[in-house]
Amino acid sequence: MGASTALHLIRTGYCPQNITVLDTYPIPSAQSAGYDLNKIMSVRIRNEVDLQLSLEARYMWYNDELFKPFFHNTGMGWKAIFAKDGGWLAAAKAINAIGEVLKSRGVNFGFGSAGSFKKPLFAADGTTCIGVETEDGTRYFADKVILATGAWSPALVDLEDQCCSKAWVFAYLQLSQEEAAEYRNTPVVYNGELGFFFEPNEHGIIKVCDEFPGFSRFKLHQPYGAAAPRAVSVPRSHARHPTDTYPDASEVSIRRAVATFLPRFKNRQLFNRAMCWCTDTADAALLICEHPRWKNFILATGDSGHTFKLLPNIGKHVVELIEGTLAEDLAEAWRWRPGGDALKSRRAAPAKDLADMPGWRHDPAL
Repeated sequence: MGASTALHLIRTGYCPQNITVLDTYPIPSAQSAGYDLNKIMSVRIRNEVDLQLSLEARYMWYNDELFKPFFHNTGMGWKAIFAKDGGWLAAAKAINAIGEVLKSRGVNFGFGSAGSFKKPLFAADGTTCIGVETEDGTRYFADKVILATGAWSPALVDLEDQCCSKAWVFAYLQLSQEEAAEYRNTPVVYNGELGFFFEPNEHGIIKVCDEFPGFSRFKLHQPYGAAAPRAVSVPRSHARHPTDTYPDASEVSIRRAVATFLPRFKNRQLFNRAMCWCTDTADAALLICEHPRWKNFILATGDSGHTFKLLPNIGKHVVELIEGTLAEDLAEAWRWRPGGDALKSRRAAPAKDLADMPGWRHDPAL
């Protein structure tokens, strides 16, 4: 959401030189959920807010010159259900395109330890946020601070258990040039019990994912603003731990998905086994609001597995929040709302913890 917000600040007329984007990694951040081969594009009809945002996003993927090269309108379906307006999004490429626009317009950046959030900075009253300090001690001062840190959000600041970060898994299949041609323009095939796969990309790679409640990684941790350490699901970045794969149980479920969707490739070698982290809210609605105790500190998180498709438009609504013009229905849906079961969230069962799931960790020292 951070890149989209920076883009819409510029499109709204804010001076690019007055905007600073901070991240541990350059855009597209290697530890963000959007640093991926592809994501599903579909219209979500869970409620009126989701429907409104999905339709708005779809229009921009179709028509906005920046975004339309990355929307592959293959459709989406399983057996008798087919949605012609669905498809997939070239995720990392789309975020990179935003990054190129931001750089060309003169937006300021801080990466590495100089871009890694440590804590907010406050005025003398102790409640008005005036900037942030990063891990290397650099201080950035600002009129507004937007914390759009995805799965890392509940580990960075105390969100009072509104968000729980979880990992989902995927693996790649390599097809020959001839095989890839056969599957070109295949719709995104989705089954709520098994998983989903995408058409091969330009290199003949198919991404296969399974469907399950996700994996948590609870640690005793004290995010900023918490009175004491407590159990928080803390992501483990594949960018920092490149030998991590996924649990042994995921190999079984991914193989089951391949055998069902793509039986001719059921014995094909899998590669790039990995986990992708996002953060769920209890009601699967976003958390986009000003922090109730910290003036000018804006939260933009709570992905709940459906926000990448909103890349073209979600930043517009964050800007509306900043300017005090956010629609009442959006403000109500995205308000600060402690309570609920974010561990279970949109799934039928709570996430299993990685501490109980062998097979994913392959650090050389272990």
